[in-house]
Amino acid sequence: MKVCIVADIMVHDPKTYQKYIEQVPATVAKHGGRYIVRGGKVTGESDDWKPQGRLVIIEFPSQQAFEQWYTSKEYQTIAKIREQSATARSFLAEGIS
Repeated sequence: MKVCIVADIMVHDPKTYQKYIEQVPATVAKHGGRYIVRGGKVTGESDDWKPQGRLVIIEFPSQQAFEQWYTSKEYQTIAKIREQSATARSFLAEGIS
């Protein structure tokens, strides 16, 4: 079953975060992931929830593929750049088969 990681990212250091943006897509693709949303305009349909920052949604073919990506040495090295330059809140949601 497909899964999506949904992240609300508050960028504190745009220059450093740009390095993360440039490196992470290749790691996502390597594990079968694809971006659904990547920081575009967000329009609220309700008053009680709105992302606080940059919204990113990445679809993976399975939870196993997501976990392999997320725990890979390649991604974990890049994730340190994100941790230095932004604060992220995220969750994993099952998709449609």
